[in-house]
Amino acid sequence: MKDNTNTEANADNMERKSREIGLVITIIIISLVAFAGAGLSAYEFIDSSKKDEQIQSLQNKIKELEKEVSVATNGKPRIRVVSSSWSGWSKDYKPVEKESFCEIKLYEKCVVTTRHYSDTSGMEWDEEILSFEVRSVDDDKISIHTFQDFSYDGSGLGNTKRDFVIEAGESLRLTTPTMDEGDIFTLSLTEE
Repeated sequence: MKDNTNTEANADNMERKSREIGLVITIIIISLVAFAGAGLSAYEFIDSSKKDEQIQSLQNKIKELEKEVSVATNGKPRIRVVSSSWSGWSKDYKPVEKESFCEIKLYEKCVVTTRHYSDTSGMEWDEEILSFEVRSVDDDKISIHTFQDFSYDGSGLGNTKRDFVIEAGESLRLTTPTMDEGDIFTLSLTEE
């Protein structure tokens, strides 16, 4: 098992990098809106003596951002989630695995599993069991934030968290922090 301190430091670094990318994108969007609002094109705001240099710089920054938002693969990268369950109530319990995929899109919520509940008064509701969003993307890993607490890689009930890193070529195993039965989710990066 990898050092959790190093993993958390990497997650913090990826979150910082993601915020920086978001800030640059925001600045570019605000600039374009300001140009349009003033009735001018972006070229009219660029110093004509440095126009080519500034355009090249902007194009390079856009390429950097595009690279940051994709995992280094040739296909369309996605997060593969294998859902399963466990039960301590029966020796003969046989879980059924279900496979699903989530696109890698920054700050877009992916709901993997929900469960329908009802009570004796007739109230009914659906509850998300696993939902998450991608917080940052790097060449060989992504960081996610889950909207529920999870035990991870055998960490136990008392050690739960919501921020995780999925590394290329490895899988992340999350379990609901319950005692008698629960859900298991194995997440990995894929090009499928």
